[in-house]
Amino acid sequence: MRTFCAANPTKINVRKVKTMSALSKLQIAVAALCVALLWGCGERPLKDGTTGVLRYHEQQPGHIRVTVNHLEKNVVKAIGYGVTADDGTFRLVTNSGRAALKLAPGEYCCTLKSIGAQVRIPNEYAQVNTTPLRVTWSGNENGLDLEVRVGTTPSSLHK
Repeated sequence: MRTFCAANPTKINVRKVKTMSALSKLQIAVAALCVALLWGCGERPLKDGTTGVLRYHEQQPGHIRVTVNHLEKNVVKAIGYGVTADDGTFRLVTNSGRAALKLAPGEYCCTLKSIGAQVRIPNEYAQVNTTPLRVTWSGNENGLDLEVRVGTTPSSLHK
């Protein structure tokens, strides 16, 4: 169907105008969706997780993954983790990393894994059944205070 405009006697293709209008609406919808998705994709700090500090030979090493395991009736279950900052501090999150983890009262053990740390963590700290990092948490503490205690000196090797 072709129509003529009285002010401008050129031919206008109505179907083409409708298609362009639909295309413009689609572009606006896609742009709005992208903005909405990006708005929610920013890094959000998880503020409510239990905090802690890891000490190693009077240092607070960064880049160590601290995994918290709940101990109950001879069952060990990993419930969350934290990654130490350069000052040795960390904040616990759930295993998915999407929510803060606030420890409930109970018995826990912690395992350690280097993820680029400048120190070498002894192997015994990496296994649930050998780690000496055991905590009885009442819920009244300010945070976890973990210390690697070994008779060796820290290595400057990357692990």
